[in-house]
Amino acid sequence: MIKIESNFLSNDQIENLMTKVNPTVDYKELEPYDNSYAGGYHLKSCTKHGLMDSIVKKLGYDISRKDVCNIRYYPTGSFNNLHADNCKIVGGVIETMKSWTRTILVFLNDDFEGGELYFPNQGITISPKKGMMIDFDAGAEYIHGVKRITKGERFALIIRII
Repeated sequence: MIKIESNFLSNDQIENLMTKVNPTVDYKELEPYDNSYAGGYHLKSCTKHGLMDSIVKKLGYDISRKDVCNIRYYPTGSFNNLHADNCKIVGGVIETMKSWTRTILVFLNDDFEGGELYFPNQGITISPKKGMMIDFDAGAEYIHGVKRITKGERFALIIRII
């Protein structure tokens, strides 16, 4: 199941998160997180930021199930190929890699072009809006990707639930 909620985080909450978690960073100096796709940078872990616990609780999950929390940065020209968050496909066989069961994604800005999140198996394409939250199953049935950023920079908060 994919849950979508607009205005999940307020502008003030987002600004607070970006200020505390991601102080001045020269994004141009970052190395790609994973060279298997063209873009996506993990800026900084924010697992200990208090807002993460409140997000997890607001969605009805036990905070002890919270695992990885980070901010993902996509510069112009970057994208993310189709993938599932807790598995990989090797020789046509799906292998579970991690114990994640859910992914929570919150868009931290929308002043960019492109960067839509898409789920081909469900026929869903989501145009990011600042503060919007997407909560979805991390398994192979919910493969997804991020379309190329054609202008600007895209920031998203990612929380993994085990």
